[in-house]
Amino acid sequence: MKYRALAEDLEEEGLCEVRVVAGAGHNVHLEEPAAYLRALEGFPG
Repeated sequence: MKYRALAEDLEEEGLCEVRVVAGAGHNVHLEEPAAYLRALEGFPG
């Protein structure tokens, strides 16, 4: 949870947006690919 806590601190400062994918670890794109793609929706690309 260390990195998640750091990310949430950055989000509170308005420096990023955090999206947590349940059931996934560091390799979200491999572990939960459909959820990963949904999490990316709305980001500029």
